Formats: sequence, structure tokens, C-alpha cells
Amino acid sequence: MGVFLLPKGLIKEIETLMNSYWWKGGGGENKGINWKSWEHLCRPKKWGGMGFRNLHDFNLSLLCKQAWRLSQNPDSLASKIYKARYYPDSSFLAAKVGANPSFIWRSLLATQDIIRRHTRWRIGNGNQVYIWGDRWLPDKSNAYVRSYPFPLMENSKVADLIDPSNLNWDETAIRNIFSHRDADLIQGSLFLNFKFKTKLFGDRKTMGNSLLRVVIWPLEVSCARRTSNIGAIYGRAEFPLSNGKESIFHLFVECEYAKACWNHLGYQTSANSVDNFQDWLGLMTATLSATIDGQQTAKRNTIDATWTKPQQGFLKLNVDVAIDKQGARMGFGCVVRDDLGHFVAARGSHWRGYYSSKEVEAVAIRESLSWLKTLNIDKVIIETDSLQVTQGLNSNLGDSSFHVVLSEIKNLMSMFTQSSLV
Repeated sequence: MGVFLLPKGLIKEIETLMNSYWWKGGGGENKGINWKSWEHLCRPKKWGGMGFRNLHDFNLSLLCKQAWRLSQNPDSLASKIYKARYYPDSSFLAAKVGANPSFIWRSLLATQDIIRRHTRWRIGNGNQVYIWGDRWLPDKSNAYVRSYPFPLMENSKVADLIDPSNLNWDETAIRNIFSHRDADLIQGSLFLNFKFKTKLFGDRKTMGNSLLRVVIWPLEVSCARRTSNIGAIYGRAEFPLSNGKESIFHLFVECEYAKACWNHLGYQTSANSVDNFQDWLGLMTATLSATIDGQQTAKRNTIDATWTKPQQGFLKLNVDVAIDKQGARMGFGCVVRDDLGHFVAARGSHWRGYYSSKEVEAVAIRESLSWLKTLNIDKVIIETDSLQVTQGLNSNLGDSSFHVVLSEIKNLMSMFTQSSLV
């Protein structure tokens, strides 16, 4: 199942045998009674099912792991063979079936749409990513560029938006070509610089070693099949259905009672801007994430913290950031003091665009450490109020732009004789 996409007819036969074995009690002449459908048994136990695998979804999840390895390990022998044979001038996500394909390749292609929906590109040099057509903007609800393609730029790459003179986004060109929404998101994309490869990455909760979770029980896979009985459960007078039929989108978004629940929690639901459950879920996730970030920032700003001196022989670096989302600007400031509390040095900087709060905090620490190295300081304690950066540095790093900046921070800290982060 991790190599071939099994025919649905074969999977149906296997599931029929499994279902029959379950209700007959191990075989024999006893016919048994099927008290619940196979779809019900495949639901997780916490949702009232038995936790059996839906074999088609399980088959896809295993194939996703293989396809993900092709994308993440381009130097492996298998990746080189498939790339040379099927997509020599593109990536796996842009690959086509090709002439005379093998059954294994056809099976792997069945995972393209799943991986595409759960990933986006991390911009390094930008030579591999198309401006229009690839997912690369930092927007969980829609990572595509919405602006209409600029004349003669339909097949342009993201590298064309980078100013080679300062290795940063070409703000003038971006503002002239794209809508305000796209321009803000582009400038809010954490540009790493040319020494890092452009790379596909996904949410660690659904990708990598946990990729099985993408398709074992997602709401977007075969949701019509899994909501076929919702009407029988909620189709009473107090729960009016949409045109007599229930759907995931109506259940969570359009239903008046669902709207009342969301409003009670302080979140406005609108079906005008989206027309399917997947887009709404992405929009809602982004809204909740922004709300949590705002609550954490407000809580941080209300803490009455007292500055403490570093141990003798050390300097303490304090770093903080500011973000102006309306003006699409951000900046940071840092100050260095000795073990007596005396001022040693300070620095500030600002730039256009806006990253997420954790990305700005990470970039500020990276730039501050780079600046400290020019001052020939060897022993330093870095003090930050970003819990996400502190936890990220103490955990296994991932592939996102944020994690790449964290790896740069680790490398810079290793260049000091003694350094720590608090």
C-alpha cells in the first residue's frame, strides 16, 4: 500500500471481508447482524466509531509519505531517477503523467493535490517558484497570488521580484504590479537570501513524520460520504437543513445555530468570502492564530518585569520589536548593558512589510547577534520576551522560514565564547 494505489474495487472487497469477519465473530455459519455500517466503524473512537482504517485513505497516506520524500530528498537515488524520467525541468508538484508511465508513478501522482493543499514554498533564491500558480504567500486561507498576471510576466519566477542590489524585495515593482493584499503578503514573506534553497514545506502537524494524519481522517477527504448520515441526526425542525441535504459547510458555517455559537465565542463567520469548507477552515484558523498572537502580546505588555544584571564578566542584550500592520512596517531595537547596569551600546532598524510576530522577533535577535560580533563581544546573555523563539531554539528545527532563522541564531550563538538566551 505504500507503493501502489490499490483499485477501489479491490479495497471494497477487502473492507467487505473485514466487515463480515467483524460481525460474524470469526467466521463459521453464523451470519451475524451488521449493527453499524463500515463507514461508521472507520470513525475514530472519540467520535463514536471503532477506529478502523479506511483503506483507501490509509493507502493515500502511505503514498503521500513516499511522494513527500521525493520532494524533500532530491539527492536520493529514487528522487534522481524519477526526476530524470518524469519531471527533469520542474518539481514533483508540477509533474505530469508523461508517456508510458509506470503504475508506481501513477500512484504517486494521486497524492499531488493532497500535498499541494497542505504545503507552500519557502522562498530562498526564488528560482523554482512561479509567481502565479504556486502556493508561496504566507496566508493560511489562500497562499496563491490573486492579482491578475502582469503582461509578459505570466511565467515569471519569484526571483524576478527580488532586487539583486540589496538582496531584498523590490518594493517599487511589487507595489506597481500587485494588489494591496498581494503586495502586503509578499513583503510579509520572510526572504531568507540566496544562500538558502527554495524549499517546499508544510505544517509539522500534518507533514513529515505525521503525514499520515493528512488523509486518515480529514474533513476534506470524502466529506460527502461521511456526512451522508448527518441529515438523519440533525434533520429535525430545530436544525433546518440546506435544501434538504446536510453538508460540512452548512453544518459549521451556514447553519444559524452554528453562527450563534461562533458569535458567542466572539468570532464572526461569513459565507460571502468563501464557498467551501476547506477555504473557510483556513480563514478561521488564520483568524484564531492572529487572535492568540494578539492575546499573547497584550499579556506580555502587561507584565511588570524588572531588568536584572547579568553575571560578572557578561553583557546583557535586550531585544524587542514593533509591528505596524496598517502601515506595513516593522522594526526592532536592542540595547547592551554590562554587569553593573551601565549602557554599552544600542542599535535600531526598521523595514517595510510585516512578518508574523515570532518571525520578527527571530529576525531581530539574528540581526542583533550579527551586530554584536562586529563589536568583538565574547560573553553575552540574550534576553527576549518571545516564548515562541525560546521554545523553538530548544526544540527540533523544521523547514519553514522561521526555523531557518532559528538555525542562523544557533550558529551565531556558537561563535561566542559563552552565550545563552533567557
